Amino acid sequence: DDMPAVEKVLTKWAKKHLPIQLEITGVLAQVMRAREYVAAWTLMPEEELFKAQQALMKALDPLITSDTETDFEVRVTIGERVAPRPYPALVAQMQRDFDSFIWNAESLSLLQAPLDTSNWETTRSFR
Repeated sequence: DDMPAVEKVLTKWAKKHLPIQLEITGVLAQVMRAREYVAAWTLMPEEELFKAQQALMKALDPLITSDTETDFEVRVTIGERVAPRPYPALVAQMQRDFDSFIWNAESLSLLQAPLDTSNWETTRSFR
C-alpha cells in the first residue's frame, strides 16, 4: 500500500549490496516433486547472495504481505516443473553448453503483474 516506503527500502538495499559479482559455476539437476524436476545453473558467491536476499526480505517484511512462501534458491532456473520425458535431454544439453560465466549484477528491478495477467513488467530499477 505504501509504494514510496517500498522504493525507499529498495534504494537503501541496492546501495548497500550492489554491485554483486556473480559466477555461473555448474549445472543443478534436482527432483522437485513426484514427476517434476528442476534444471538450473548454480551461482557463486552463494552465501553472499543468500544473505543479501534475506536482508531484503527482512527490510520489506513490515511493508509487504504475501500469501506464498518465499524460499530463495541461489540459482538461475532454466526449467522448473519439467516433465520426466524431456528432463534428461535438457540437463544433457546444459552440461554440453556449460561454460563458467562471470558478470556484475548492478541493479535491482521491481516487477509488477496486473491482477488479470501473468505478464510481469518492470516498474522501476534501483542502483
